[in-house]
Amino acid sequence: MTYTFARISATLALTVGDFQTRGRHAWLRLREKGGQTIALSCHHQLEDYLDANIAAAGLDRDKNGLFRSLEGRSPASGVSEWPLIESNVWTMVSQRARVAGIERPINCNTFRATGINADLKNGGQLEIAQRMAGHASPTTTQLYDRRSDDVGLTRSNGF
Repeated sequence: MTYTFARISATLALTVGDFQTRGRHAWLRLREKGGQTIALSCHHQLEDYLDANIAAAGLDRDKNGLFRSLEGRSPASGVSEWPLIESNVWTMVSQRARVAGIERPINCNTFRATGINADLKNGGQLEIAQRMAGHASPTTTQLYDRRSDDVGLTRSNGF
């Protein structure tokens, strides 16, 4: 969600077949709300993460859901044929945020917002972020822009 700005529904709808290599680059085919299909070139780290997920879960021969629930309560139980559901993802995100010491409220949209904001901070163009996020209006994408919230450090007394 961070690398693609995808909504949780589009992320969970991904199949192994939606992750493809074309030439030297990997691509994702996202099905966003309103019937939009967005093809995005993958960031190299996202490509590595997805390759590792597919290999670890043994999904390479399978064209079903890319993100699966577990058979039992432990990772040792293996993955099921059933895709993750949004409430399971919300539980995982909440638990991992607590373990990481994140006290602020966090949800699945936090990853989308973080990705958009990081892209803009690193010189990304609003129009491209808008297309990636599947926003009809640049005004919606601008709601995620937190660049002006950064606190600048000033020098005083030689420091």
